[in-house]
Amino acid sequence: VMQVPGGVAPVGEVQPPAPDAHTVGGPEIYLALQSLVPLVMGLLAIQRFVLRESLPRAGEVAGGLVCVFFGLVLFNMGLNFGLLPLGNASGQQMALVFVALAEQGRFWLGLVVVMCFAFVGTFAAQVAEPALNVLGETVERLTGGAFRRMWLVYVVALGVAV
Repeated sequence: VMQVPGGVAPVGEVQPPAPDAHTVGGPEIYLALQSLVPLVMGLLAIQRFVLRESLPRAGEVAGGLVCVFFGLVLFNMGLNFGLLPLGNASGQQMALVFVALAEQGRFWLGLVVVMCFAFVGTFAAQVAEPALNVLGETVERLTGGAFRRMWLVYVVALGVAV
């Protein structure tokens, strides 16, 4: 049994939405604009005032920026309605496991279970990180294959997870 706002819900049943849940739309659009506008404005300012160049293929760039905007909106929606609820549910279950083990006098076992969960989740998140994989590809290409992409990815993931 798990305590939830407004009462008790049996474990495994549908839980109420997370406190930070919201409807689709506004927040994702705002976050995409917040990420994109300063970057685009800065790059355009550098292009115009520092490099003193006009923007080549402006229509193509504008189309690409529209795609980036919608991609960010969809990405933020995926996070808010997919990964975050999954993470919240997993975290709630880990807390329940820890409490149950601690109440049985097995505090240290509960701590080990939670730490293993945190390690695996953090390691997996780093391995899936696109920027880290791109960096790994660059390193592999620059070293002529002597330093493999996945070596870099795994070492960084291990370092972050620990």
